[in-house]
Amino acid sequence: MQPDTDLQGPTAGAATTAVRRLELNGTEVHSAALTLQALLLERGLDPTQRAFACALNGVFVPRARWAAQSLRGNDRVDIVAPVVGG
Repeated sequence: MQPDTDLQGPTAGAATTAVRRLELNGTEVHSAALTLQALLLERGLDPTQRAFACALNGVFVPRARWAAQSLRGNDRVDIVAPVVGG
């Protein structure tokens, strides 16, 4: 694991996008998403079309806050969906 959790491209300080190391459902991913909603869209999840919930670092995030919820390096994001049947 790297001590610096926000990685820069080859020309740090220029017009580059910071890439963050995140844990998504237990798997390490790297993302330039600045918000929870941006991460979901980046991963192909459409919040308006699917029934699922999200937690950030073990705390439930209401859907209404997804667009404003900032992400930082080493954040843990859990996405859960209901299971039909029993």
